[in-house]
Amino acid sequence: MRLFGSIFVVALPMGLCACSVLTSSVSFNQRLMVKVRSDLRPDEMIPEARLGEAEAWHFRHAVEAPRNPEDRGDWYVAWRAKDLERNRPLSFSQLFSRRWQWARAAAPSLADATHRAFGVYPLMIEPNLVFYGNTTQHSQDNQHTVDLRASAGAGKDYQPVWYHEKRKGLGARSMSPKVVYVNAEPSAAWPILSGAADAAGGTRREHQQFWYQNPAYSQLAAARARVMGGSKGEWHVRVGILDTGFDDLHVASPLYVDESRLADADGWVHGWPQTELWIPGEAKLRSPGANPSHGMGTIGLLAGREIILKTPGAGGQTETENPVWLGGVPLARVVPVRVASDPVSLGTAALAYGIDYASRVEHCDVISMSHGGSPTQTWVDAVNAAYERGTAMFAAEGDFFSLLPYGWRPTGFIVPSSPVYPAAFRRVIGVTGVTSEGKTYSGNSLGRLFRRLKLIGDWAFRGSYGPDGWFAGLNPRVNVDEVEAESGELRPYPIAAYTPNVPWLSGTNGVSLSGSGTSAATPQVAAAAALWLENHRREFVHGEWNSWRKAEAVYDALLISASRKNGHDKPDLYLGAGMLKAADALNHDYAGVRNLQSKALRYRRVASDEFSGDESFWRLLLRIPANVPASERARLDQSDLPKDASRQQALARIYYNMLLLQKWHGGSLPTHGAAEDGLKAKASRLAIVAQKSP
Repeated sequence: MRLFGSIFVVALPMGLCACSVLTSSVSFNQRLMVKVRSDLRPDEMIPEARLGEAEAWHFRHAVEAPRNPEDRGDWYVAWRAKDLERNRPLSFSQLFSRRWQWARAAAPSLADATHRAFGVYPLMIEPNLVFYGNTTQHSQDNQHTVDLRASAGAGKDYQPVWYHEKRKGLGARSMSPKVVYVNAEPSAAWPILSGAADAAGGTRREHQQFWYQNPAYSQLAAARARVMGGSKGEWHVRVGILDTGFDDLHVASPLYVDESRLADADGWVHGWPQTELWIPGEAKLRSPGANPSHGMGTIGLLAGREIILKTPGAGGQTETENPVWLGGVPLARVVPVRVASDPVSLGTAALAYGIDYASRVEHCDVISMSHGGSPTQTWVDAVNAAYERGTAMFAAEGDFFSLLPYGWRPTGFIVPSSPVYPAAFRRVIGVTGVTSEGKTYSGNSLGRLFRRLKLIGDWAFRGSYGPDGWFAGLNPRVNVDEVEAESGELRPYPIAAYTPNVPWLSGTNGVSLSGSGTSAATPQVAAAAALWLENHRREFVHGEWNSWRKAEAVYDALLISASRKNGHDKPDLYLGAGMLKAADALNHDYAGVRNLQSKALRYRRVASDEFSGDESFWRLLLRIPANVPASERARLDQSDLPKDASRQQALARIYYNMLLLQKWHGGSLPTHGAAEDGLKAKASRLAIVAQKSP
């Protein structure tokens, strides 16, 4: 339920992960990501049998980069058995420094293997992380599929092995309402919305379990009913959800689900055999230690089916007078992708693969990500390519802890110090939280704390906000992305949805009424986006539907219709572009959105996202305003080499890009001129040494 935590505020120590201090969230191994510009694009490649097992590089396709001439290419995850440790995760020093030394040492061998496989040298090599997992999972590393390809032709060291798995779509399930039992009441640390007046004129104190869908809040119920009234059966729109997996044995799980082993992003980038990959939703195949509870909660809010709430016990008291749809888009096709064991990713390859899989392979129109952390260049290419295909992406801003009540700005050493990625990307809309009182989720009432001191952990849990979180100080425009702001004052800001105390599925027939965090807000906004697209899809021509125009149209429809407390088209420091109003968004058709050219919002293609020291883990940990203009920063070299370029020239380019990426990952911003020339000189020296080595 909680996406991201912090270290401490006012002497309150907290763990890095908000759900709990989970070792699987901070325990990693590594893989090398290699970007290749070639016409050959296999999903998996098996090295030539004559190579020794310890020296053999294994490739799996992970991400398609944007198709524009400057950035085009494909990312592959590459590994060899001898470089991996099966017995323990990365140490702290390996995590932050030695892994780059290891990557540079492996670069010549990997460059040669890539040239044999694809006929070209790679553009760059970037070490990414993978979750260490547990002993059972990790024991599967380096157990590869049988090489069933034909014998390689003369002079060919590699041939691709194409893999296709028939998608396991569950199809339509029973449409009858399901009984779900309440296993946790709403948290008294936050406002609990009570019912309307009863027949005697008194006030009913029962909690309104589905308050967040009501007209005064997200309007999801009204928007859903309107779209349902105009269509029969399964909807056209497809929605991907990147999370910890889900359990389709839960009685309220979505009606229409696409499941495939390929959707186990974490297993795919690990290199686990295809037979060992976990199909999200198939509980019997789930690896020991896997945690689908977070994903179960988010997928329920996104597309959970019609349910009847009951309290457990002999009486079985019914808490809802009539069946209620739990999810915002219960008739949409849902594509769950497991990207992590817990909802935090720090430079992990699985998140980039998950975005690419949902967008490119499954053709999802919308992606919901109650997930985040610090990015890599691989993430950036995945996001940019998905946006250009027309995939609208929504991601949680992140959560932190604070002991300061309403009226006081959160301050101190807060982690994350700004919205996490991918929410902070230009081409993704971030989602923050707003309570049933219409107040920021970044504050709380001292009165509730004094009445419920034992709930201090719940009381202190907060949602990130604004264009750059708490660091904005007295000026809400500090660190607003000026390039993004060219699309209007609202565009750099997140949208707010309702939390906490919303339904959160658990077990096989249970639900907690204390769902919280920006994790709970994100699927509500993604559902509103899917409703808008389903309602207006016939207004698009084919070329527009499969381009950035679709993504930007739904973004602008949601942002312009959001409710802003100031009554004007001005962003709010805490609630960003405003509070979600799904039904109001439906009133903005595609033609109207295309004509938006106001100061608040201008319909246009948003500039590509980038990766630099500004997006690194260290800048997320201790947010420092950039002091190097973007136009003056050093850039990756992704130019095409001449056909007669030597191996040494290719290695020099690879090393330069690796050295620059290492600087960026460390939070530095090398500039054009002396800094860039220094990196190129060092890269040339490394290439000469590698060329002379046997």
